[in-house]
Amino acid sequence: MDTLVEVLTTLANNISALLPVWTQQAETNKEIAKAVKEQSTATAQILAKASGSKVKIETPANYDGSTEHVTAFIQEVEVYLAYNNVTDLEQQIYFTLSKIRGGTGNRATVWSDNIRANMLAHASRVPATVPYADWKAFTETFARQFGLFTSTEDAIEKISTIEMTSGQSCEEYSRLFQAYADRSGFNAVAQLKEYKRGLTRPLREKLMTTWPAPSIILVPGLGTHVRNLPGTYVASRDLLITIYSNITTIFGIGIRHVRRVA
Repeated sequence: MDTLVEVLTTLANNISALLPVWTQQAETNKEIAKAVKEQSTATAQILAKASGSKVKIETPANYDGSTEHVTAFIQEVEVYLAYNNVTDLEQQIYFTLSKIRGGTGNRATVWSDNIRANMLAHASRVPATVPYADWKAFTETFARQFGLFTSTEDAIEKISTIEMTSGQSCEEYSRLFQAYADRSGFNAVAQLKEYKRGLTRPLREKLMTTWPAPSIILVPGLGTHVRNLPGTYVASRDLLITIYSNITTIFGIGIRHVRRVA
């Protein structure tokens, strides 16, 4: 009996000695659990706050080529791109081009389509490239296209360097060319010279070797009549460059000579 009492007493003492250790371990686990819970709560609060403060920004309105809205459009696009963390140059340009649509004579669409085609052509190269060094270079090109020229010299420089790009139709090239030609002060003869210079070599050679070529009579106030063609084409405006582009597009032949009737 005494032996049993001694055993039980020893066991009780051992258990008593272990209680502080268990208690300490339990407290440590509780502290860890509490810390994890507090961190999770704080993270959730931060995410909730960030989500709640993220005001939705509408995509920029389409740009139609208006010279008055050149700066405002680019600023709106830049805010939208920055807000949505779009930093890739190609993505920035492709998004911007998607918003450049319409305008007089579909001018904005023609320009954006041409730039997009040029982007895709560069992307297909090995290695792939982007035709603009950075975002600034792209926006400067955009501003030169749709912004007001500060001098006649600027327009002359552009009309003297513009070239027809691969995959571009005569109609598209003509619209872009005329946007600069109208501001250059060049007469019809000078415009025609620069227009032909910017054509692709195969097309230019075809125009120069096709025979017989049509004769054109420019009648002030009455439009432009083209002879030696299947039927008569009458232009809506007395603009040599417009007639030339339509002939190359519709009939695929060049102009032999031009005669103005007073």
